[in-house]
Amino acid sequence: MKQSQKKKLAVLLITAMLFTLLPAGAFAADTTDTTENAVTLNIADGNITINATGYTVGDTGTPDFTGSYKITGNSTSTSNSIVVTGGKHDITLDNVVINSSGCAFALKGNADVTLTLKETNTLQSGGTNAGIHVPAGTALTITGSGNLKAQGGTYDEYGGAGIGGAGDKTTS
Repeated sequence: MKQSQKKKLAVLLITAMLFTLLPAGAFAADTTDTTENAVTLNIADGNITINATGYTVGDTGTPDFTGSYKITGNSTSTSNSIVVTGGKHDITLDNVVINSSGCAFALKGNADVTLTLKETNTLQSGGTNAGIHVPAGTALTITGSGNLKAQGGTYDEYGGAGIGGAGDKTTS
């Protein structure tokens, strides 16, 4: 093998080795729109309760459903609320405005919710309730490009958190 061919081969091998030192490409997370196959519920139709195997709206029965949920509100204020009593759920809020004397959005039991925000959403609770109540044993992940104003109640100085726990008066 000629000297010039050896140099060319050496340069080619060094170049190939340098490419192996470059970091691998980073790929974005799956951004599939989970609302495409979701059941759409309107908060104006009544209180929404989602459990591990279905949901109710107002006084309706509990249809079996374990997919994603899209809750709409058309930016119209309501005193209805959302409660998730258990299970793992993908829930999208789209122009939901709740002004409740109780808790606007509550997680209970072993609820694990990924909350996706679209447009502008307001969750205002009353009393000592959190805007979104997330007690121990539950989980909440918030994503999306929308906006959220979560405000706890303002009863005396013991109001609730925007997202988290309720206020509590402790006596000594």
